[in-house]
Amino acid sequence: MFGFLYRAVVVRLIDVCAGKMRPTTLWHNWAAALRLPLVHLGLAKDFWSQLDRYLEIEKGLGSTFFVIPVKHDAGRTVDGPAPRIRASS
Repeated sequence: MFGFLYRAVVVRLIDVCAGKMRPTTLWHNWAAALRLPLVHLGLAKDFWSQLDRYLEIEKGLGSTFFVIPVKHDAGRTVDGPAPRIRASS
């Protein structure tokens, strides 16, 4: 929570001052930071409450993502080493 607040308030202000972000985006971040206590009190809708809906929609489907833990390593398949083209830089 504190990381979110730090990024939403401090880091985004620095981004706007450096010209990396538009001020309107900063206002959206600040509004989200101000709503945070209301979310914890149950008085505002929690964005993450929608995750149950995604779980319902994707029920029975396999994972659609993977992790690349080692650079330039293609990994393995069921039959042995994976093709080198699968490696990520």
